[in-house]
Amino acid sequence: MNCVDREPVVAGSFYDSNPDRLKKQLKDLFSGFNNSVNNISAIIVPHAGYVYSGKIAAGAYSLLNPDATYDNIFVIGSSHHVALHGASIYNKGHYKTPLGLVTVNLDIANKLIRENKCFEFVSAAHADEHTIEVQLPFLQYQLKKVNHIVPVIIGTHDHQVIEQIAKVLKPYFNKSNLFVISTDLSHYPSDEKARVVDEKTVEAICSNTPQNLLNTLNENKELAIPNLFTSLCGWTSVLTLMHITKDIESVNYKKVRYGTSGDCVNHDLLRVVGYQSIIIQREI
Repeated sequence: MNCVDREPVVAGSFYDSNPDRLKKQLKDLFSGFNNSVNNISAIIVPHAGYVYSGKIAAGAYSLLNPDATYDNIFVIGSSHHVALHGASIYNKGHYKTPLGLVTVNLDIANKLIRENKCFEFVSAAHADEHTIEVQLPFLQYQLKKVNHIVPVIIGTHDHQVIEQIAKVLKPYFNKSNLFVISTDLSHYPSDEKARVVDEKTVEAICSNTPQNLLNTLNENKELAIPNLFTSLCGWTSVLTLMHITKDIESVNYKKVRYGTSGDCVNHDLLRVVGYQSIIIQREI
């Protein structure tokens, strides 16, 4: 197989494309966060431009032990561009960022695609998708070594398929691996309304009960809040994680940091996006 590394497509817009300036940008985002915690199996982090959500994301990433050596990091996001039967895994090469190459575990990627109908490779699912890309510099900055990633883009809204994706991935949810789930919260209501809706959504996520999340998302729609396009853009990715963890008694979801794009200097409070970082700890 010819190796075709995936080029960064939002460097220079979502985050700085210059390696030195990007390191400085990340250093500033991580400032004020000092202590790592144990037994983190997964994190939920936003994927907007760093000026908007970078501090929220850094809050969770900073809690990872810099010396941790995960066998694999499953980076899972929901497609912004294409619909799929299930999910697409990049198995054609590795991911590039301004900070260097992040290697994909091609063996696992190929195995998942070969053995499961819910996984495939669709080039268009990765070509312009930022949801995974923006996470990688955080990992490169915080961890002294990033062994392998498994980049998964979920493109289905079918609950049964999402459950199947979770069933296939669950054996990989162990002490050797880390799961990074990428999502933002409410899109485009006022700052005041966003904070109300986001609190409900986050509480549902932290309940570790998939049906609670689905019910809450439906309730949010029924509120008919002006300009509320979605209350959880990566709900399929979050739901996948929740289906993985729902029956694991030793799992705890813990909120880390919340904010909206309205917190940025001179940003419009009438039309915002909400962001939350969460860590998922598992006593092993």
